[in-house]
Amino acid sequence: MGLKSSFMIAARSLMRRKTKNLSAILAVTLGVTLLVGIQITTDTLENAFLTSLLQNEGEVDFTVSNSTTTGYLTAADAKTIRALVPSAVGIMPELTMQVPVMLGSQYDDSVELAGISTDFPDVFGTFYDWQTGNEMNLNSLLVSNTSLLMSSKQAKKLGLDQETSLPVSLTTEFTNTTGTVVEPPTISFSDWVVEPTSTTTEYVLNATNSTLSLELEQVAFPGIMPSLVTLYTTNCSRLDLSDYEYINVTATGTDNVLVLLGFSMDDGNNFNVTDMADIDTLNTQSFDLTPYTERTLRGDAYLVVMSADGLPASIEISEIAFETSKPVIFYTSENERTELQVVGIFDSKRPGIGSQYSGAVLRLGHVQQWLSLQEREKDLDRVSSYLIALKTDHFTSEISEEYLQEQVDLVEAAIPETINADTGDSAKIYTVSSARLTFFSVAEIIMTLLSTILTALGLLITITGILLITNVQLMNVEDREFQTGVMRAVGESRRGITLSMLIENVFQGILGGIFGLIGGLAFGQTVAAYLVSLFGTGELSVQPIVSEQVVVLSVIIGVALGIITGILPALRASRVNIVEALRGIKVTFEEKSGRNLALLGILAVAGGIFVLLINGVIDESYEAIWLTEGWNTLDEWRNILIGAGLLFSGIGMVLSRFISRVKALNITALAVWGAPVFLFV
Repeated sequence: MGLKSSFMIAARSLMRRKTKNLSAILAVTLGVTLLVGIQITTDTLENAFLTSLLQNEGEVDFTVSNSTTTGYLTAADAKTIRALVPSAVGIMPELTMQVPVMLGSQYDDSVELAGISTDFPDVFGTFYDWQTGNEMNLNSLLVSNTSLLMSSKQAKKLGLDQETSLPVSLTTEFTNTTGTVVEPPTISFSDWVVEPTSTTTEYVLNATNSTLSLELEQVAFPGIMPSLVTLYTTNCSRLDLSDYEYINVTATGTDNVLVLLGFSMDDGNNFNVTDMADIDTLNTQSFDLTPYTERTLRGDAYLVVMSADGLPASIEISEIAFETSKPVIFYTSENERTELQVVGIFDSKRPGIGSQYSGAVLRLGHVQQWLSLQEREKDLDRVSSYLIALKTDHFTSEISEEYLQEQVDLVEAAIPETINADTGDSAKIYTVSSARLTFFSVAEIIMTLLSTILTALGLLITITGILLITNVQLMNVEDREFQTGVMRAVGESRRGITLSMLIENVFQGILGGIFGLIGGLAFGQTVAAYLVSLFGTGELSVQPIVSEQVVVLSVIIGVALGIITGILPALRASRVNIVEALRGIKVTFEEKSGRNLALLGILAVAGGIFVLLINGVIDESYEAIWLTEGWNTLDEWRNILIGAGLLFSGIGMVLSRFISRVKALNITALAVWGAPVFLFV
């Protein structure tokens, strides 16, 4: 009999033994479903990572910000940055700040307010209304500094939905910093008293809080006897002299008056502010405190007033003040509650500029106003960063990672440098950062790890699938022993028997591949639905990716599984004993294994347990497999897969000592096949 008869026999067998063949087809279907599902899952994950990047970053390729951690850029930096990035198709200033908000009973302690220009370049996309899906006109919506657009992501957090009527009021707090000019400290005059042992003439003293008035009478022998009065106080303020630069004295008096003013310091030393200065010198000069910047006043001061000629003299001092060249300002900060109006909600999951904002958006000038409240300088010309787009339509065609890295390197190399006056070190005036490049790197690491894990799972599934399907085919051979014996009795060759069974297996593989493709699609859809909740980026961001290669691969895998698993059963069927088959003596595969194989199984079980216990028990640098954290690294997954394979294989070998090899092999195959399914799903 020839090839044609082999096809006919295979076709009849498929049509007549539907139930038996269905088990083989289902076995192939299960294998193809898992293998194809893994491939679809890998492609879907890669696409999900990319889409998540696109939704988070929108059309922004990198940002340029001030090189200091607390510094801001200004509007003037736009010209410099544009010159640094001549290839940019769009540059947009942005200013961000964090504020707490409360809407009804919902509270969020940190919402990002982003200030952008309402006439930003078109290459950055547009905002889409969450409720209607229409484009939003920022100029007509953001009419005051209390108007804002909220992202749909933030709106959900605060309990809003697409049916909410707008505008909606929310409460927030802005820090308001105010400054008060501190009056320079002065010396009080009410506590000044005369030191009699250092006084040589009669006097009249009148000391109040604001003035010190002293009249010296004429001595008996003018020009010969000294005429002076010494005063002191112990109630001066204990001032830190490093806070002040000089002392000003304001006084009036007669031309023959000379004054010496001094203070005591915390180290016990004294210093003289004036050294017998006349009235004009007191009023026109500032007395330098620089030599005493590290000292503190002890609290006492002294004053010597002398008549230069011994004749009557008088002086009235109205102020002794410690001053600085710049006024001393005391700043206080208070949180002030403000009502803002949500005038629109944009869809933060839809491609466009809105996808890169998860908080709220205001006009750039309005955020500058709110931010200036908490700044001492009240400077309105502030920008957090400039957003740079090197191309448009990232959702249609993602930018090349190599090209983006090249452009970032060029910009960084061209940034001007500034010299630190204190250290002499040079530093770039701008910092360039690209979340897109960072995401590319992280995604590459994750995908490499994931691909390794999925490849290991696929290999394990393939091996155990072959074992399981082979056993199914062997049982089919046993059931068809009489039919095979009749065919051999009427002249069918062993080659013909083998060929007809392989053709039958090919048909089973094709059907199993087609059904497996459908199962793989369902598997991928299930994974995609899970990823939607995992990434939180919406159904549009995570869609099952089914390539042409996957469709072809499913059929090829099905046929390959059918052929590979059918070779041994076909060869066994071709060697059936004709006489025994016709007499109804069935060939059974109930033989059991020997002690050596059982011993090998025990060793495999022990090895599997040992490898599994490496995670978190033997090696504490890993986490235990019964903890969620024990499934996070590639090494932990490798130990789990190797340990599970050894454990279940060893159990099968031990079971084959007590039950038939076929049953033991089936149990092992199901266990090993079920393990990766459980681990993955």
